[in-house]
Amino acid sequence: MFVAGIRIVSRYVRRQPGRFALAMVGATGYAAGVVATAWILGWVTDRLVIPAFSEGVGTGAAVAGAVAVLGVGLFRAGSIMLRRYNGGITGFRTRADLRTRVTDTLLAAPLEHHRQHPTGELLAHADADVQASTEVLDPVPFSVGVLILAVFSLIALVLVDPWIAGVALVLFPSLALLNRAYTNRIRLLVAEVQARIAEVSGVAHESFDGALVVKTLGLADAETERMEVAAGHLRDARIRVGRVRATFEPAIDALPSLGIIAVALVGAVRIGSGDMEPGGLVEAAALFGLLAFPVRIVGFFLQELPRSVVATARIDAVLATPPGPAAGVGPPCPTVRCRWSSTTSASPGQMALPCSTTSRSPSPPVRWWRWWGPPVRARPPCASWRFASWMCPTAPCVWGVST
Repeated sequence: MFVAGIRIVSRYVRRQPGRFALAMVGATGYAAGVVATAWILGWVTDRLVIPAFSEGVGTGAAVAGAVAVLGVGLFRAGSIMLRRYNGGITGFRTRADLRTRVTDTLLAAPLEHHRQHPTGELLAHADADVQASTEVLDPVPFSVGVLILAVFSLIALVLVDPWIAGVALVLFPSLALLNRAYTNRIRLLVAEVQARIAEVSGVAHESFDGALVVKTLGLADAETERMEVAAGHLRDARIRVGRVRATFEPAIDALPSLGIIAVALVGAVRIGSGDMEPGGLVEAAALFGLLAFPVRIVGFFLQELPRSVVATARIDAVLATPPGPAAGVGPPCPTVRCRWSSTTSASPGQMALPCSTTSRSPSPPVRWWRWWGPPVRARPPCASWRFASWMCPTAPCVWGVST
């Protein structure tokens, strides 16, 4: 499931490479800004806050600290804007492109395909399935940025204290394993929800289309029961999904907080033994605190993967539908050949024309027809398909006209 989801994300990203690259630049800048913020907070604690209670600090140092904190904050804000703007455009354009492709495929599908699938189901493909398939793109730049942030944070924590880094090495794999168990549990339930949405859409659209017939035949109660059954199935499927989410999501949210508690305990011991400065503990706690929400975004990304895989499979089945014959195009036809002749007398404004059809079967007898129109001095082509159809009624259709 995870590998299939990553392939879907890469397939969508290849359609908007420029915007996604800009979003990734913003995500990387945000990761660097978070680590820089934690480092500056630790530096301010050791160089400005603690000395302020003992020997005092100069105005220049206080201003430098304030400018550093403000500058890093502005850098993080700019990175967030760059990531969210370009990431949003990536998702919106991918959604619009996919919805257009699905709609065009359904419009070009043969009539038999529309007879075999309820209209509501086809509408669900173009709306709910497209939305579910592409929503996984929204947290992708942030999630990749969180992975970069995890690498930067681990390096920073190793520099602060190896024991603090050990807490992070336990926390992040635990979070990954918990998310993997969550995706494995919820995958089939999400697939059932998508199928139930299509079922409800189909029943609703059939009721709209056949409202007059239903009321005429007195089947309103039967249609109401059908809708209640379909809606009940959808409700039950979503309740099952909600139960799984209620089990795993609190645990995913609690892990970063537990990490902060562990960091505080380990840091207190290390500071008491003189192996770490208070600024290091502030930096480590700030990193874990700043990681709490981004790590939750990774959980959201992993939660959306199963839903995206299921919806994309449904969309791919629609896109694989072979197109029907183009509008106005009939089956292969014999060629209609028209020959101009001057042997037949014609008054001004008239031209005599013999027409015949050529095919593998024996040609029918030549028939002479008159064209009532303006006089033609030069030999024209066989006019147009309308002209050939009117002049040559022996032909079964009007395509493939030659001169």
